[in-house]
Amino acid sequence: STAAVLARYRHIEEIPRRAIDWEVEVRGAERLASTLVEGYQEALLFRKLATLVVEGPIDADVDRLKWSGPNSEFGPVCEVLEDEGLLTRAAALVGR
Repeated sequence: STAAVLARYRHIEEIPRRAIDWEVEVRGAERLASTLVEGYQEALLFRKLATLVVEGPIDADVDRLKWSGPNSEFGPVCEVLEDEGLLTRAAALVGR
């Protein structure tokens, strides 16, 4: 049902809120319309989170972007993750 509605309207913003206004007949339309209304903001958020942004600003040259190994802040992160061996493994990747 959801696929049929999205196939007709293409974008969640274009789907009428009331099933009676839909130009496609689907099973469980009223329940689906209710679910869409209830989860509308959450659906928009998930779509935003899943969208890859490729126009982001990069203010560094390529050499600055190259990973040179764990910095001083990485050890405490490993402790929070309860994986102190992670620091050793990360350091080994760069031959430290």
